[in-house]
Amino acid sequence: MEERKFDPYQFIGFVLIALILTWMLYRNGPQDETSSKKEVETETSSTVKRNSEAQDSIRIQQKVTAYGDLGNLFVPNNYPNIELSTEQMILEIQPRGGAISKLVLKEFENFNDQYVPMILDGNTEFNIALNTKDGRTLNTRDFYFNHEIIEKDDAFLVSMRSNLSETQYFIFEYLFPKNGYLFSLNFKGFGVNQILDQNQSPKISWKTDVYRNSRSIDYENRYTEFTFGYEDDRVDYLSLSGEDSETRDGIRWISYRQHFFSAILIPQETISVGDLKSKDLSGEEFLNEAIESVIKQSYKNWELIFWDNQSNDKSIEIASSYQDKRIFIFKSISHTNLGKARKNAFKKARGDYLAFLDVDDLWWEEKLKKQIREFGDKKIGISFTNSLYFSTKRKKNLYKKNSKIELNTKSLITNYPLSLNSIMLDI
Repeated sequence: MEERKFDPYQFIGFVLIALILTWMLYRNGPQDETSSKKEVETETSSTVKRNSEAQDSIRIQQKVTAYGDLGNLFVPNNYPNIELSTEQMILEIQPRGGAISKLVLKEFENFNDQYVPMILDGNTEFNIALNTKDGRTLNTRDFYFNHEIIEKDDAFLVSMRSNLSETQYFIFEYLFPKNGYLFSLNFKGFGVNQILDQNQSPKISWKTDVYRNSRSIDYENRYTEFTFGYEDDRVDYLSLSGEDSETRDGIRWISYRQHFFSAILIPQETISVGDLKSKDLSGEEFLNEAIESVIKQSYKNWELIFWDNQSNDKSIEIASSYQDKRIFIFKSISHTNLGKARKNAFKKARGDYLAFLDVDDLWWEEKLKKQIREFGDKKIGISFTNSLYFSTKRKKNLYKKNSKIELNTKSLITNYPLSLNSIMLDI
């Protein structure tokens, strides 16, 4: 199995550790050649960076000018990111946008022996869009905030304030417990009642590329769920094995469970309408190597059923590049869950035996030959092998699943001792 440092599942949703979000609008408020070449490259890099910063500065100034009486919200400041550490979390909040730019769990480590990252290196974008009475849209991601930190006995209160004037301003108010993961966020507007359109609700958008934290993409996928509650007591979910989307009224909560960790959004009031989307971006990266491991099998009498579950990456293009008559490519009419996708692919198989291979896995060259030999005993209906988990990044083997284990119903259900990609069935 190929390992990478991070392979994200992108979804549009909410990924904070038990975040409570409310909207509160207050009507009134107070508050040599080689050497020469290196020098040229350095100068070029610096020039590109300066040009980018200059263009960004121009865009900001244009926004300040275009918004006129509301332009103060977009005036840059030179404040650094706020850094905060609790018993369980390392946090940073940025002045532009007032959103969390870093959230790392200190008590846990991922497969790369690093603290588990939830928000890091620009993987998250948070925004609240506000509509004004004269038809303009204010996006909090463009606001600049100053801050105040108040340390309480059991929590840190972080107030991020963006000023329109002395009596008109917006505040993000975070309350982080010193011990625990449940924190809250309030967004408040003071003295802006005459500016904002009260007939249009604020629109909250949260886009996140989620870091992989387990050794295996496939293994983590099995225990990943994106569920949400809506209306009175209804619950639904998004598929994370491909692209999926839902629109629901009356969202009560949203939960993203990624193997050992669950991130839950619980709004103080029901969200009137929610557009939820997810997309798996991990598929195409290792596909070539997976297909090559089949082609290199010492046993040659095989067929490869490639089932595309409505992916939007280059998987079809990659699979179609192989001019091998033993490779059969099918594309699902609509996106389905992983179980149904596999069932549909099974129906296309014409051989006597069935084996499994996910896009991020590899087979040893002798795998098919040795397993098919076992079926010479007519009493055998299933064959499975050891599995080795390894990392090209760390240049080492990570761990091994041993096939010499006691198999019974309980162990199969509770421990999942077999790797699916090692199994072969007599069909």
